[in-house]
Amino acid sequence: MESLMAGKNNVTHLNLMHNNLQELPDSSLVGYPHLIYLSLAYNNISTLTYKAFEGLKNLTTLCLSHNPLRSIKGNLSGLLFSLSVLYVTGIEYWVLDKPLLELPKLKHITDVILPSYKSEGYCGYCSFNRSNLTWTPLAPFVDKSGCYLRRHSVNMLSSVAQLLNGSYFHIQCNNRNIFKCKHNKINFYTYYIENSCWKEKIVVIKCQSSIGFLAALLNLVVFWNIMTSTHLRKNVSMLFVGNMALSDLLIGIYYLHIGVYLSNTTFSYIHSEGCPLIGFLWMLGQAGSVITSFLLTLERYLVIVYSLNPNIRITRRMAMTLIFVCWLLSAFLTAYGWSLYYELYQYSYLTMCIPIRLSVNTTANIFVFTLTIGSIGILFYVVSFILYVCIFITVRRAAGRAGVKRESKLAKRIGILVGSNIIFFVAPLLFSGLIIISDRKKFSSSTFQEIATEILIPFCVCVNSFLNPVIHAFRTDLFKTVLKERFSVARSNLFH
Repeated sequence: MESLMAGKNNVTHLNLMHNNLQELPDSSLVGYPHLIYLSLAYNNISTLTYKAFEGLKNLTTLCLSHNPLRSIKGNLSGLLFSLSVLYVTGIEYWVLDKPLLELPKLKHITDVILPSYKSEGYCGYCSFNRSNLTWTPLAPFVDKSGCYLRRHSVNMLSSVAQLLNGSYFHIQCNNRNIFKCKHNKINFYTYYIENSCWKEKIVVIKCQSSIGFLAALLNLVVFWNIMTSTHLRKNVSMLFVGNMALSDLLIGIYYLHIGVYLSNTTFSYIHSEGCPLIGFLWMLGQAGSVITSFLLTLERYLVIVYSLNPNIRITRRMAMTLIFVCWLLSAFLTAYGWSLYYELYQYSYLTMCIPIRLSVNTTANIFVFTLTIGSIGILFYVVSFILYVCIFITVRRAAGRAGVKRESKLAKRIGILVGSNIIFFVAPLLFSGLIIISDRKKFSSSTFQEIATEILIPFCVCVNSFLNPVIHAFRTDLFKTVLKERFSVARSNLFH
């Protein structure tokens, strides 16, 4: 090392690459006052001190690339004040110091690897470049979006933002698969301070809650009547109807809870406590309802299309197995959505606690989950529609057969039931999606946007849950007969 450093006052460029250097002693470069370029690349230097660069008053370029460097110790004051470019390519474990960014003439730090920041979602391969503007985090601010007036205040700066705060440096990501470094990521505490559409929204929610109460009551009666009647439980269609009633009962309880809570609080005091649990009920009930609608259609399809082959039927045991699979699948989808939203703190009474987001501005995983759930629901209904076309064709061809004619009446009622499910699921989904992807400026009313995108889908599901028992169970002679007998017994016991 001493032979390399033998006082060469006129040297301006010094290349010490591939010399297997393990350290650079303090003040070892004092004999190079006119040095403007120094390369220590491809050595085994793990620790440096700033004092090692003492005397390099004219050094403008320093290359430390491809060293196992972990730290640069000491005081930087009065040193490297002419440094303009710093190369640190391939250094994985060195943490960039804020004092370096305060060097007056430093313009570029190239190929910085930031392993500690990768877990925060930043690119780990960046270049720091000086600009004419001081980097500062955003100050607290208020903005209005649709019906909402929101206040944002800085809660915590990210690690990269803390490093850049107050400096003249901005960073550029060198990863080819990342468009920009998220160096300016700031965690905001955001809260809503006003909703200009709140009164109108509460009116709709109260109406929805009333319908939800009736839906819960009617479906409770249907479920109780079927599950406690041996005669009804032996009927496969009634088993599926009872399962749908249980799904709609959960949905009714959800709407009743949402309505009672929001009707008795003001917008400013809304919190998310209990929201994940109540949202869990909605998702579980809605998934169960969609799957059961398909099972009802499938059961009628097999009975009518294969009327001459009684061996092709859904038996009671098969129906129980299918119901179990229905709830298993519903629970899986619900639990996955719950874990996804709960982890990202996305459950909110502002969005009715529903784990569905149609907005393309939401987190990517949430948007994909929404598209997946919507696509599965639409797929079930499309298949159900195709099966009913086959049923219709079969009934037309075999209009004279008494058995087919009798079964077709039941199929017609179930068809209306499934048809209403399709209309109240697909139509609002498509309508809300159309409003979101279209130019919102076309819709002058913020209230209309609010209700269409946040209330329409749950409101239609609520109405559908109320209509399901009315359309099918309470129009079925066998169900009504059993229910009348129960009320007759209850009335006689009450008055005797």
